[in-house]
This record gives sequence, structure tokens and C-alpha cells, in this order.
Amino acid sequence: MFARAVESLTAAVESVGAGGRLAASEIAAISVPGVPLSEPILARLAVLPPAERQLAIQKLATALTLARLEYLLQTTEDQLRQAAVHPSQTHQRAALEERIEALYRAQARFRALKQNADSLTDVLAAIERAAHAHEGRTVGQTAPRGPRTPAPVSTPGQGPWLGGGLELSPTRS
Repeated sequence: MFARAVESLTAAVESVGAGGRLAASEIAAISVPGVPLSEPILARLAVLPPAERQLAIQKLATALTLARLEYLLQTTEDQLRQAAVHPSQTHQRAALEERIEALYRAQARFRALKQNADSLTDVLAAIERAAHAHEGRTVGQTAPRGPRTPAPVSTPGQGPWLGGGLELSPTRS
């Protein structure tokens, strides 16, 4: 479910980034009921640098997968309630209960993975900030600087470049 979401989002972002348009059915396929996506969101993802774009796509896919799991849980629980009304549907109730348990387990696993990914993202962001600050300091240390003292002003007859001696001046002929 997650891998499919990443693939679909990546393809949609690349299509929108290349100037393409998505059909309503394509947007519906990557969206979750109650969590619609739009082309402007995908266009914003397309302008990110590749590494940041991929990370953002994975975060969005995670959020969409969790929303999809929640939606599946709700619809399956609704089906179970409907099946509970009819005592003759024992096999269907058992299958629905099994599916609900599997969805809850998948949701718990996915939430744990999301928390780990969020922690990793925080660590990567801290590393990026530290590296950016270090690069700023390093570039600042090696950047060419102007003179620290003002340039000496020469007065006629006292050239600073000649050790205070006489300046040579062109002779008139």
C-alpha cells in the first residue's frame, strides 16, 4: 500500500512538474476519501530539489497510507456492524473481524514506522542545519576581504609607496 502510494505520487509529481495535467480519476487514485490532493500541491512538490522532493513524497505517502488504513478500518467496522444484525452471516462476521484485527496491526506497525521516520527526519534536518552553518562559517573564513585599514593617501612629495621619499613626477620638456 505504501510502496504503491510512493510510486503513484512520484509519477504524479513528475507529470505535473513537466507541465502535464492530471485527470480527476488520477487525482482520485492518489487521494484518500476525506483527504483530497490537488495539482497545486503536487506542483509545489515538483519544485523541490530531488532529495527533498523524495523525502516529502514519502512523508505524504505515509500520511495518505495512514488515512487509507483508517478509512478501511471504518468501512470494515461498518460492514461488521451490518453483518452482526443477521445471525446467519457468522462466516462473514468472522472474516470481517479477522480483517479488522489485521488492519489494526498494520496501522500500529505503520504508525511505529512513521514515528521512526519522523525521528530520522528530525536527525537529518539537524545534520543539514549543522552542515549549512559549518559551510557558512567556512566560506566566511575563506572569503576574500577588503583591506582592514584605509588606503594611504599620498601627499605631493611624500609617497607612501616609496618609503616616504620623494615621488617621481614626470618632467616637463
